[in-house]
Amino acid sequence: MRILLIYPLVCKKPAIYDYHLGNVPPLRLTYLASFARAHGHDVKILDRNIDAYRNNFDISSLNRMMLKTISDFDPHIVGMSVLTPQAFDAQNIAKVCKDFNPSTKIIVGGQHASIEYEKMLESE
Repeated sequence: MRILLIYPLVCKKPAIYDYHLGNVPPLRLTYLASFARAHGHDVKILDRNIDAYRNNFDISSLNRMMLKTISDFDPHIVGMSVLTPQAFDAQNIAKVCKDFNPSTKIIVGGQHASIEYEKMLESE
Protein backbone atom coordinates (compact mmCIF):
# COMPACT_ATOMS: atom_id res chain seq x y z
CA MET A 1 0.00 0.00 0.00
CA ARG A 2 1.24 3.51 -0.83
CA ILE A 3 1.01 5.92 2.09
CA LEU A 4 1.77 9.63 1.85
CA LEU A 5 2.30 11.37 5.18
CA ILE A 6 2.02 15.15 5.02
CA TYR A 7 3.03 17.71 7.62
CA PRO A 8 0.88 20.81 6.89
CA LEU A 9 2.11 24.39 6.95
CA VAL A 10 2.32 26.01 10.35
CA CYS A 11 2.09 29.52 8.87
CA LYS A 12 1.86 31.22 5.48
CA LYS A 13 4.28 34.09 5.97
CA PRO A 14 8.08 33.98 6.29
CA ALA A 15 8.05 36.79 8.88
CA ILE A 16 6.16 34.50 11.24
CA TYR A 17 8.08 31.37 10.36
CA ASP A 18 10.67 30.27 12.86
CA TYR A 19 13.66 28.94 10.93
CA HIS A 20 14.34 26.40 13.67
CA LEU A 21 11.00 24.74 12.94
CA GLY A 22 12.36 23.80 9.53
CA ASN A 23 15.30 22.03 11.17
CA VAL A 24 13.09 19.64 13.14
CA PRO A 25 11.59 16.74 11.22
CA PRO A 26 7.94 15.89 11.92
CA LEU A 27 8.78 13.11 14.36
CA ARG A 28 5.23 11.79 14.69
CA LEU A 29 5.18 11.15 10.96
CA THR A 30 8.66 9.64 10.88
CA TYR A 31 7.61 7.16 13.58
CA LEU A 32 4.51 6.21 11.58
CA ALA A 33 6.56 5.88 8.39
CA SER A 34 9.07 3.60 10.09
CA PHE A 35 6.32 1.33 11.41
CA ALA A 36 4.50 1.19 8.07
CA ARG A 37 7.72 0.46 6.15
CA ALA A 38 8.55 -2.33 8.57
CA HIS A 39 5.19 -3.84 7.63
CA GLY A 40 5.83 -3.71 3.89
CA HIS A 41 4.19 -0.42 2.90
CA ASP A 42 5.65 2.18 0.53
CA VAL A 43 5.74 5.47 2.44
CA LYS A 44 6.69 9.04 1.56
CA ILE A 45 6.78 12.05 3.87
CA LEU A 46 6.04 15.53 2.59
CA ASP A 47 6.94 18.38 4.97
CA ARG A 48 5.25 21.46 3.57
CA ASN A 49 7.09 23.73 6.01
CA ILE A 50 10.48 22.86 4.60
CA ASP A 51 9.18 23.14 1.04
CA ALA A 52 7.63 26.53 1.82
CA TYR A 53 10.84 27.81 3.35
CA ARG A 54 12.86 26.65 0.34
CA ASN A 55 10.40 28.30 -2.07
CA ASN A 56 10.05 31.68 -0.32
CA PHE A 57 6.52 30.83 0.83
CA ASP A 58 5.11 30.87 -2.68
CA ILE A 59 1.90 29.02 -1.81
CA SER A 60 0.82 28.41 -5.42
CA SER A 61 4.21 26.85 -6.19
CA LEU A 62 3.98 24.83 -2.98
CA ASN A 63 0.54 23.53 -3.99
CA ARG A 64 1.81 22.57 -7.46
CA MET A 65 4.68 20.64 -5.86
CA MET A 66 2.24 18.82 -3.58
CA LEU A 67 -0.07 17.95 -6.48
CA LYS A 68 2.91 16.60 -8.45
CA THR A 69 3.91 14.43 -5.49
CA ILE A 70 0.34 13.17 -5.16
CA SER A 71 0.00 12.44 -8.88
CA ASP A 72 3.42 10.76 -9.13
CA PHE A 73 3.02 8.64 -5.99
CA ASP A 74 -0.79 8.09 -6.26
CA PRO A 75 -1.23 7.19 -2.57
CA HIS A 76 -3.94 4.90 -1.27
CA ILE A 77 -3.81 6.74 2.06
CA VAL A 78 -2.85 10.31 2.94
CA GLY A 79 -2.12 10.88 6.61
CA MET A 80 -1.54 14.17 8.41
CA SER A 81 -0.54 15.23 11.89
CA VAL A 82 -2.33 18.51 12.60
CA LEU A 83 -1.83 21.17 15.24
CA THR A 84 -4.40 24.00 15.40
CA PRO A 85 -2.27 26.48 13.38
CA GLN A 86 -2.08 23.85 10.63
CA ALA A 87 -5.83 23.25 10.31
CA PHE A 88 -6.23 25.69 7.40
CA ASP A 89 -3.60 23.85 5.36
CA ALA A 90 -4.84 20.39 6.36
CA GLN A 91 -8.25 21.21 4.90
CA ASN A 92 -6.58 22.40 1.69
CA ILE A 93 -4.49 19.21 1.49
CA ALA A 94 -7.54 16.98 2.00
CA LYS A 95 -9.44 18.82 -0.75
CA VAL A 96 -6.54 18.56 -3.21
CA CYS A 97 -6.18 14.84 -2.49
CA LYS A 98 -9.90 14.13 -2.87
CA ASP A 99 -10.12 16.22 -6.05
CA PHE A 100 -7.25 14.20 -7.52
CA ASN A 101 -8.59 10.80 -6.44
CA PRO A 102 -11.90 10.61 -4.53
CA SER A 103 -11.10 7.07 -3.34
CA THR A 104 -7.98 8.19 -1.44
CA LYS A 105 -8.43 7.66 2.29
CA ILE A 106 -7.58 10.73 4.39
CA ILE A 107 -6.46 10.09 7.96
CA VAL A 108 -5.91 13.04 10.28
CA GLY A 109 -4.39 12.86 13.74
CA GLY A 110 -2.79 15.24 16.17
CA GLN A 111 -4.05 17.61 18.83
CA HIS A 112 -6.36 19.66 16.61
CA ALA A 113 -7.98 16.61 15.05
CA SER A 114 -8.53 15.08 18.48
CA ILE A 115 -10.08 18.20 20.01
CA GLU A 116 -11.89 19.74 17.01
CA TYR A 117 -12.88 16.55 15.22
CA GLU A 118 -16.47 17.68 14.60
CA LYS A 119 -15.34 20.89 12.86
CA MET A 120 -12.78 18.95 10.81
CA LEU A 121 -15.38 16.42 9.69
CA GLU A 122 -17.84 19.18 8.75
CA SER A 123 -15.36 21.15 6.65
CA GLU A 124 -15.18 20.46 2.95
